[in-house]
Amino acid sequence: MIDAGTNDQPLLSAHSAVAATLPVVGWIWGWLFLLIPAGLLVRRLTGEFSTPLAPEVVALVASFAAAAALGLRWFSRIAFSTGRSATKHAAILWLTRLGWLLLVAAIWLPGTSVWGAAALLIAIGAEESLGRYGKLRGSLFANRADLSVAAARKAPRNLSRAKPAAGPLERHVLQQLTQGRSAHGDLFWQGIVRATFLPDQRLAAAHVAFCPPFARLPEVQAWHLVGPAAEVQVKQVLAHGARLEIKLKNEATRSCEVLLEFSAQERPTTGERT
Repeated sequence: MIDAGTNDQPLLSAHSAVAATLPVVGWIWGWLFLLIPAGLLVRRLTGEFSTPLAPEVVALVASFAAAAALGLRWFSRIAFSTGRSATKHAAILWLTRLGWLLLVAAIWLPGTSVWGAAALLIAIGAEESLGRYGKLRGSLFANRADLSVAAARKAPRNLSRAKPAAGPLERHVLQQLTQGRSAHGDLFWQGIVRATFLPDQRLAAAHVAFCPPFARLPEVQAWHLVGPAAEVQVKQVLAHGARLEIKLKNEATRSCEVLLEFSAQERPTTGERT
């Protein structure tokens, strides 16, 4: 029998390597958005840049900056989507806003036309509105091409839902897992997972490890338990773990938490009971 966990290890390693690179790219992107306007402002203060730009040039610069800011906001939500790293998403947003402030100070010169100023303000308002209320969603690494996801989405047998013995998790507990065997002798894992959201955040991911792993890909289900209304999806299933994605119905207006419960159970091989 082929070990599913062994076959999926290269995919998991590649995914982990890319995921580790995302925060670095996010910070570089954020600082570039800040430093480029800062450079323009220095040129203005030293007298190298003193002639007002034409309205169409201001509109072009503002549009490019708005696209870069929206892309950075979306990318930051992916790179810093979970746990304490999510606090860095807020820092990236402040870098973006400070970059806008420096850009306005750099190109809004005395004599700037009304149309140029209007284009700049519209770009800033559009970027902030789309970023906050436009519900930019999706994930670069949703793993939809992974066969394990397709297997996990097949109609499952009746999996036992987790029934916590001690009620909701204590504040310092992020995950509570239980391992056992069903009445038919199938290995299962079940438990509760906490997902944390910061203001303006809508998407988060949670990772659950199975140790020891299953002998083959398990069936995994997850449900919303406590917290703001959210959609819970199983995005990746491996013999030694699963990735769950939690998407709030509405973007968080303040810091909040969602508790979800999950159940993972061995999938019978061909010829076993149905």
